[in-house]
Amino acid sequence: MADTLKLRGGNTADNAGFTGADREVTVDTEKKTLVVHGDNQAGGFPLMRESGGNAATTVGIGTGGTNAIVIDSGQRVGIGTGSPSSDLHIASSLATIRLEDSDVTNGSAYSLITSSSNGNIELSADPDNVRSTTDIRFNIDGSTVMFLDAGKNVGIGTTNPEKRLEVHDSDATVLALHSTSAHGTALRIFNNASETMLIGSAGEFIVGQGNN
Repeated sequence: MADTLKLRGGNTADNAGFTGADREVTVDTEKKTLVVHGDNQAGGFPLMRESGGNAATTVGIGTGGTNAIVIDSGQRVGIGTGSPSSDLHIASSLATIRLEDSDVTNGSAYSLITSSSNGNIELSADPDNVRSTTDIRFNIDGSTVMFLDAGKNVGIGTTNPEKRLEVHDSDATVLALHSTSAHGTALRIFNNASETMLIGSAGEFIVGQGNN
């Protein structure tokens, strides 16, 4: 084992091709940090600077010479971008957040939050169908306020919807629909035969033939 430590100095370009031997450290006057050399890695391995008031304006963590994660002076975190515009900014051809639960019988189950090419946000629960049942819950204060089950039924106030939309509430008025137009239609229901039931803004209930 080597018993000496060699200390060098210079800017980043001065040591870009330097691999060094064991126990060699460079004081990088450009990065304002220490760089450990060895393992035949040209340019060495820069160390992160002290946090707090002495920290750099921007901190980058990267591989292969490219920053993968950047923290700017506003404490915004960028993944795939050096200029984050939000507290967390993920930039890629298809930005995805994966939430994984490894405590399942048949292997890891996970959900994906993905930005689609048209700007929409897509939430996929268990896309690999590891679990026998999959649902999506929207909770407030520990209680489920909206529920989407594996059969594509939506429940509001219930976690056991039996129809495409089922609403439960202890209030006397469970569902209220309003049209801001004087002659608008507050509710319109039709089937494939275009038989339409309308509840108008004036409160009239109409059943008849309509266009879908």
